[in-house]
Amino acid sequence: MNALLEARSLRKSYGATVAVDSLSHSFPEGKITAIVGPSGSGKTTTLWMIAGLTEPSGGSVRLDGRDITALPAHRREIGIVFQDYALFPHLNVRENVEFGLRCRHVRRAERRRRAAETLALVRMEHLAERRVQQLSGGERQRVALARAIAFRPRVLLLDEPLSSLDARLREELRGELFRLLRELAITTVYVTHDQVEAMSIGHELAVMSSGRIEQSGPPAEVYRRPENLFVAGFLGSANIFPADCAVRNGRLDLALPFAAVDAPAGASVGPCWAMIRPEDLEVVRDDGADFQAAVESSLFLGNQLRLLLRAGGSRIIVDARNDLPLTEGAILGIGIRAGKVVLWPREDAGASPKGHERDGAGPGPSEMPRGSGNPDAPAPQESLEGARSR
Repeated sequence: MNALLEARSLRKSYGATVAVDSLSHSFPEGKITAIVGPSGSGKTTTLWMIAGLTEPSGGSVRLDGRDITALPAHRREIGIVFQDYALFPHLNVRENVEFGLRCRHVRRAERRRRAAETLALVRMEHLAERRVQQLSGGERQRVALARAIAFRPRVLLLDEPLSSLDARLREELRGELFRLLRELAITTVYVTHDQVEAMSIGHELAVMSSGRIEQSGPPAEVYRRPENLFVAGFLGSANIFPADCAVRNGRLDLALPFAAVDAPAGASVGPCWAMIRPEDLEVVRDDGADFQAAVESSLFLGNQLRLLLRAGGSRIIVDARNDLPLTEGAILGIGIRAGKVVLWPREDAGASPKGHERDGAGPGPSEMPRGSGNPDAPAPQESLEGARSR
């Protein structure tokens, strides 16, 4: 992997409070790295140190192998889109886009040409002479992006660029921004607290907690193979249970609190944590079920039903088709999709992940502890083959 931008042991503290804790990461050249994490995890502080807007307490930022930590922001060849866009209200659209070029003493004719070219790229050329106060939120977002790329930066930073927009517009612009960023092929660092946005827009996903990157990699891999409890619970919803792998009748079984199924290939004997995503459980006929569970409640989410079930003492979330006929208290047969169980070793057999009920699984990230992840936690079992193949 070629890395144009690199953070080495980057640290920022405010008195006794550590905002970023010895963060090291190489950002792949020409790709989009989406950084996601809860509030206070250090995402924006990291971005601002890369931009040169916040001085690190330690470590360095390197661009193309050169240490740029001491360089002022305007000399770093880095463009940035702020959360509130920071457009100049006394300038029109074209003048806002030209601003960075003017600061770099680009001649007027060249400024005009580049501004026109960049506005066309973001489909705003017809509004070049409009005042920014007359623009919608989505139009302002495009102008801010155009200003950041007009001077042709080597790196582009975006700090929650869609967070101030309403849900529908955010979804529309997410697709447009995805198209544009991939077309530009600029090394991009995109900070957001929105997990869906991060997974859908980045070539690489980095999950932060307590000033550190807990895990990074292709979004699908990070989601499907989280390396610790924090990542599992923060990205989407997760059923996490105390479990045990043991040899019974010559085969390795995985004993969940409510069922016994085949253990994943390569699993180690002993206590463990088991994670199953809600979409990897399915309502099936009783003769094909791994276990049975009673319906406690259901939520209609439009394209699906989210079921809250109880099996023995465990609470379980299952995503089902939206036309499934249900009654409260109904007993359903539940199957575990083959290859979808993720395991981590459990050092203390009596321990329970914070935020989860001792008798079952927490219903997802809303009840997961922020900062409970351990970056040194062992990775999940190498093979995700498991549950029972039917």
